[in-house]
Amino acid sequence: MRSRTARLPRALGLAAVLALVVPALLRGQDAAGRSRPPLRPDSVLAPGPGNEGFAAWRAGIAARGRTGASYLVEDGRYQVLLLTPMAIDALAQDSLVVQATKGCQRALALSDAQVEWTRGLRPWAAFDSAAYARPLVAIAVYPQEQRRYDCHAGTLARFAALARGALYGAFFVARPQDQVAMVEVRRDGLVEEPALAGRAPVTKVTHTRIIDADGSEQLRVWLDPLAFAPDAEGRVPRLEAHVFNPVDPEPDILPLPEPLIRAVWQQMLPWQARLLDVAGAARTPVPFGFPAPTDSALRAAHEAFERGDLGAAASGALTRLMFRPRPPQAEIRTAMLESAVAFSMRERDAEALFLITDVMEVYPCLTFAPEVPAALREMAAAAAKPARCTAIPLPLIAARSLVPGWGQATSPNRRRLALTVLASTAASYATAAIAHDYAERKYEAYRAYAGGGFPGPESRYKVAQQARIAGNVMSAVAASLWVGAGLEALWHEHRFAQRLAEVREVGQPAARSAGRRVSLAPVLVPSVTEGRVGFAVRF
Repeated sequence: MRSRTARLPRALGLAAVLALVVPALLRGQDAAGRSRPPLRPDSVLAPGPGNEGFAAWRAGIAARGRTGASYLVEDGRYQVLLLTPMAIDALAQDSLVVQATKGCQRALALSDAQVEWTRGLRPWAAFDSAAYARPLVAIAVYPQEQRRYDCHAGTLARFAALARGALYGAFFVARPQDQVAMVEVRRDGLVEEPALAGRAPVTKVTHTRIIDADGSEQLRVWLDPLAFAPDAEGRVPRLEAHVFNPVDPEPDILPLPEPLIRAVWQQMLPWQARLLDVAGAARTPVPFGFPAPTDSALRAAHEAFERGDLGAAASGALTRLMFRPRPPQAEIRTAMLESAVAFSMRERDAEALFLITDVMEVYPCLTFAPEVPAALREMAAAAAKPARCTAIPLPLIAARSLVPGWGQATSPNRRRLALTVLASTAASYATAAIAHDYAERKYEAYRAYAGGGFPGPESRYKVAQQARIAGNVMSAVAASLWVGAGLEALWHEHRFAQRLAEVREVGQPAARSAGRRVSLAPVLVPSVTEGRVGFAVRF
């Protein structure tokens, strides 16, 4: 049998070869000969046709406060972070990175100096400056983070640190098959050419130390937001991030979820709306109208809509919806519908259908008035989902509520509530009946032993009284559930009828009456019997 020590020189030789080859793979081309993105941008991207005012618009959005959102997609080897321009600006504060490091300071035994050192992490400053004037979406790819469970950084701080390539936790020796060499983004199978691409080192914050020179890198590609745009039928594209490592010829494929693609496109819509009035487009009077909102910003957008300044109206309305506090729900609906009309009247039907689809998710019974163009009415019909779009008369709801829970059983999403009301009322009534019967038995036992020699007949009388009180309480609970369920069913159906009236024939010049109001509630008459133990309330 050969000794293990006999194989030691061969293992050391193989380790030496790997020590020479792996850094070369990480620094140069990968195994397939693909060129690596640069460490610094070659030039500053010009705004491009129609995007001359994006830098000023973006600066104005950042000055109003943090907005935008970033999205993280993870698999076993890599993690992908999507950043809109607004999200990049929201995560740009150095204090957020320090906050993320402080959240892991105790878990990783970091000194205050190490925490403060992370404030200066700005590996993408040159690239962000180069792409600042262009409306581009950044897709960043990193090696998988082995994060500790006791790193308590907030989500915003964690994403700010991740956007700069700071990873926290325990890390093994960097292997070439776990590194990022190149990224391709494919839309429906076709490669999307990035407007800009770059790479930067990854900073690994681990136990008691910070590693920033082990060869691990992060990559970013900047894409035109039209890569996220839906097609004319409202379907979002199929986007995939193909991540190549330095040694394997085949990439890891990370599909981007459909809700994420929709959310990114939704963030870019305010700027797309601003382009509707570019090149001296004439005002387009709208032959129908929507109710005026109370929110000041939405009211300004509504006035622009009525003047025919469709781009300013849609951009102002969608920009307002990016910030808190949120306007009332009805005003959000009106703002999105006015924006959809603006896109449609500028022959941007894909964006109009996208907005109408979002509205129909919340208001599946929405219909447009005959004055609204047929294209918009067809979009609403195409985006409609199966739903109950008729109100039940209130007298019928009152009659159904005589059976506990039946008044709530008006739609599939209320069936669980209906069963809960039925079960709770039945259980309360059954408990009350059991308590009353028990009280009667105890009282009969008290009468049987009263005046005799059996000790403690008074205790049976007290138990009977307590059982009678408990039965009355449960009877009151059953009655409250019964009456409360009936009133809740009436109120819910009344509000449902009002909501239906609000979304019927939207855009009509003169609003119709919401319908006749009906107020009816079931009357429950308790029977009160005077027993020898006290009052017993039954229904």
